[in-house]
Amino acid sequence: MPPALIVVFGPAGAGKTSFINCVTGSKLPIGHTIQSCTKEVTTEGIPVIEIDGVPVQLVDTPAFDDLDMSDRDVFQAVSDFLDKFYHEGQLITGLVYVHRITDVRLSGSSKRSLRMLHELCDDDSLKRILFLTTMWSSPVTQRQLDTQTELQEHPIISRFGAWSQVLTQTPSEGRSILKSYLNSGTQSSGVQKKMVKKVMSPGAASALQIPGEARAEFLRRNEQEVAQIRRAFVEAEAKRREEEVDGKMRQADLYLQRAREAEGLSRALKKEQEEREIAAEEQSQQSTLADERREATEAQLAQILEYKRREEEQRKLMEQQLAILHRQAEIIKIKEQHRKKGSGVLKLAGAVAVAGLLL
Repeated sequence: MPPALIVVFGPAGAGKTSFINCVTGSKLPIGHTIQSCTKEVTTEGIPVIEIDGVPVQLVDTPAFDDLDMSDRDVFQAVSDFLDKFYHEGQLITGLVYVHRITDVRLSGSSKRSLRMLHELCDDDSLKRILFLTTMWSSPVTQRQLDTQTELQEHPIISRFGAWSQVLTQTPSEGRSILKSYLNSGTQSSGVQKKMVKKVMSPGAASALQIPGEARAEFLRRNEQEVAQIRRAFVEAEAKRREEEVDGKMRQADLYLQRAREAEGLSRALKKEQEEREIAAEEQSQQSTLADERREATEAQLAQILEYKRREEEQRKLMEQQLAILHRQAEIIKIKEQHRKKGSGVLKLAGAVAVAGLLL
């Protein structure tokens, strides 16, 4: 008996692969950025599980908003998979669309993913899809419940036939979700035939070309990462200044100067980043955008590390100078004590002590 095929869709970072790993015990690589680790429609590395005596095979898919793959590439991969299994007589039993409940509103990439899924499915097929929300907190917040209500009222999402949530992220919960879905009668093997016809229709792939939204999402997240690094640097500087010794005014002034220089560098880096983002908008290859973001982040981190190294050297130099001043003050104090006593012997002993300290 061939296993029931359930295909898992969703944008990058929504938790598709995490859900598959949790339910099946597989160890597929998981991405934590807007770049997806899954680059093809695959069952490789995903074991068949049994639910109520029925063998079930989950299928992982690349994210529709993957920066390393064009819309056409993702669309073609899904189309080829559906067509191959359809003509081999292996029918898809169900479809699961994964969405983060932490997204208080539908981002550009999420809207784009839903739009692409809508291109793959007709209205009847959408009724066969399980809409699965992930990343719920414990306890559940009112904001998350409100977000779920807003999602259920969305013109595309409201057409989905089944809803569920991943709350505990345990294998038993995941299998229970799939069991309810399989027993609901919502899924249907007829979905695949309709999807194959739709993806093979003229103009289907061209309707999915929305590169501008992907670029905007990338640039927005890149700006957030740069701002986060800048905030971390400023916070580290503030903490360090609070711990300075009151007597080291010159050292404190020097650190303040370094902070100003760092602020100037941050502004220059921000300007550089903005220019890089403008240039990136004119590029058609999303992989180039990813490379530029990585280079910008690495360059900024290198600058931060260099400033920290210089400040550490300056701190050590100031500590050495303070130590010398303390020694000189002790010498002067001893000499003054012996001078007041007026004893020739004491003067001689004081001179010897001074000579010893100087050595």
